[in-house]
Amino acid sequence: MSKDAFTISSDSVPSVTGSVLGLAGFVTVLATGLIEGNPAPTTIGRGLLCMLICAAVGRVIGWAGLVSAGEVVDRFRGDHPEPEMPESLIELQQRKQQHEDVVKKMQNAA
Repeated sequence: MSKDAFTISSDSVPSVTGSVLGLAGFVTVLATGLIEGNPAPTTIGRGLLCMLICAAVGRVIGWAGLVSAGEVVDRFRGDHPEPEMPESLIELQQRKQQHEDVVKKMQNAA
């Protein structure tokens, strides 16, 4: 399984999922606290606590998703192997390579 297939802007899927859920939890608690009229320090403290919990849960969910997606990709690759190249295509590629070699020799001789 390619590691690059499961990264988002150079961050792993669990990191991104944890970050998004953490921020969503923080914003939700802040909005709810402000709407209810709770004091700012209490609301921010609860928001930070919720952010930590949601980030941890998000990392676990992201990891589980990453593992299950990897299993699906591995199973798909096992069920659908890459087809072998036809003999005619292999011969055509060899002839192309021979032609390119001749062209390079002629360019070097000129």
